[in-house]
Parts: sequence; C-alpha cells; structure tokens
Amino acid sequence: MGTEHALYLVIDVAFHIPEDNMGSKVIGIRGVGGHGSRLMEEIKSINSDVRFVVLPRKIEDWRYIDVSDMRGLIISCPNVFHQMYCKYATSRFPHCVIYCEKPFLNKRSSLASGLDLLHNSNIILGFNYRHSATLRDILGLADMLQLGDILNVSIRFSYPFCLKQEFKSSWKSDADMSPSGVLENLSIHFIDLFQYLYGFDSLSGHFSCFRNGIPMTTDLTGRSNTDIGFNLHCSYAEPCEQKLELIFKNGIISVTQNLTEVRAPTLVLETKTGMCVESPVVYSMRRGFLDIGKDSRREAMKYFLGIAFNDNKEEKESMLNSERSLNCKTIRQYGLLLEKDCDDAHCEVG
Repeated sequence: MGTEHALYLVIDVAFHIPEDNMGSKVIGIRGVGGHGSRLMEEIKSINSDVRFVVLPRKIEDWRYIDVSDMRGLIISCPNVFHQMYCKYATSRFPHCVIYCEKPFLNKRSSLASGLDLLHNSNIILGFNYRHSATLRDILGLADMLQLGDILNVSIRFSYPFCLKQEFKSSWKSDADMSPSGVLENLSIHFIDLFQYLYGFDSLSGHFSCFRNGIPMTTDLTGRSNTDIGFNLHCSYAEPCEQKLELIFKNGIISVTQNLTEVRAPTLVLETKTGMCVESPVVYSMRRGFLDIGKDSRREAMKYFLGIAFNDNKEEKESMLNSERSLNCKTIRQYGLLLEKDCDDAHCEVG
C-alpha cells in the first residue's frame, strides 16, 4: 500500500477502532461512526480474537486492502450508500459474509436491483429484533399462559428526534440521503419483525409530518395470510413512546420501555353497563424495549460471526439461503411502500 493510502486509512479511522485491535479472525468494516463503533465493541466483547480492517470511503481505494484473511464485512454508513457498498463488496470480496445495516435501500427505483443483489449474494441485513432473546422470552409467555391464537400486533414507537438540534446536523435531515425518513430508519425494523414472525399478505402505509420533504411519521396497517393484523405508528415528531401489544384470543401481552405485562382475559365487560373495562394483570416482568434493544444487537453480532467463521460449507449455505429468502420478503414489502415521488404520501402494497 502506498504511503498516501496508508495515511488516508489512519485519518479515516482515528479514535474509532478498538485499542486492542489484534486477533487472527479478520472482519472488514465500512463506517466507523457511532453505530459502527458500537458494533465493533460488541464483537470484541463476544470474541477478542477478532481484528478489524477499516475500509476507506472511496471504493476505488478498496483494491489496496489485503483480503486474504477477511471472512466478514460490516457496512454501517448513511443509508443511501448501503446498496452501492454492498454491490462492490460482493465483487471485491466474494468469499465474505456481509452484514449491512438496514434499510439496504431507500428509493423505489433501487428496489429491483436491490432484490437481485440480495438474492445472489452473502448479505445479512441488520434487522436485529429477530435475534432478541428478550423478545423470544416475551413471545413464549403466550404458550406458558395459554393465551391461544394471536389476533393482532400493535406497535407505537416514537421520540422527538426531528425537534432536536442534532437532527438538523444529521444526514437523516437530508432528503437526498434519507428520503423516506422514519420509514427507513425506524419503521422498517417492525416491518421485518412481523414478516419474520408471521409474514405479510398485505401492507399499506401513510406518511405525514414532513420536515425538509422527509416524512417524520408513518402509519402502517397490514395482515398476514392467516389474518393476523398489524398496526404500526412510528414518529420522530412526537413525545417518547414505546409500546408493543400482542393481542391473543385469551389475553394481551403489553411491552413498554422497562416492563412487560400480561392481561387476561382479552375482553372484560362491566355487567351493569356493558362497557368494556381493562383486564387484570396476571403476569409481569421487569423487561421491556430497552432490554430488547440491548440484547438484539449482541445476538445479531453472534449470529453474523457464527456464519462468517463457519467452516461447514453446507450449514453456512443453508443459513445464508434462509437470510436471502427472508430479507427479500422484507425488502420487497418495505420497498413497495417507498414513495415514487415526494407528492405521493399514501402507498399500498397488495
């Protein structure tokens, strides 16, 4: 590597790579800002034998990277660059497993090429909620308490990010960098979660509260092919709220920031007036969205490393095939919600 390229790499990664960046297992990374640095710290806490190679911003400089020992690559940068970096990485590092942060794409015009790339490459997308041990435990309450069949999933997740000064200086306030706003940065996590658990038969969405031409609020409704309902409200323009409600035939699981409660039965009528009243709490635990967020990132990194350093070719390919199938389904549903133009604030997927 020439001196000028070595200098470029040093400048690009200063104060971001872990101090103990030593090890025999090599992972490349493009994007070592806030989230990228957190992923590196998580990986080092899982396996201290991992060493990171930081890729420069300019893809033409990637030809100077020694790829002989690299088994995995992380793409963690502004959304608009995800697909571009992934496309080049699959060509330059065809043997690597790529972990790309969501949303992978954020324009309708990129959907067809994006799906083709996902279908024919070794890409894992950063939909971490799939891997949350806390969420698995919460879902397991339905069987433990015999709540019966699930009927509906309702999610409200918001915080006033667009009202803060940091939003104005963020790439998320740039319509060219993040044209779909809260849909591509937040709502997509829950689209994937429902797709992973139940699968969509239909999904429709409405965007509102625009800032710089970017939607700060999304309201989505959908159904699975087994008629499970899906309702999602996400906003960067409202007070902080985190609530997941799983409505079953015989009870309701309610998850907030630090608490999970189960109420049963699902419907209680006050005998004198016939009015519906809140069901009593029959089970609770001090675990909620904060715990889901914490363990989902760690479990996702374990999953990524488990595939990247898996020497069993058949097992590795089976895991990647599962990823390809699920990721294509999620991105297809999400991608068809992306607006064709800024004036179209209502989109439907059938």
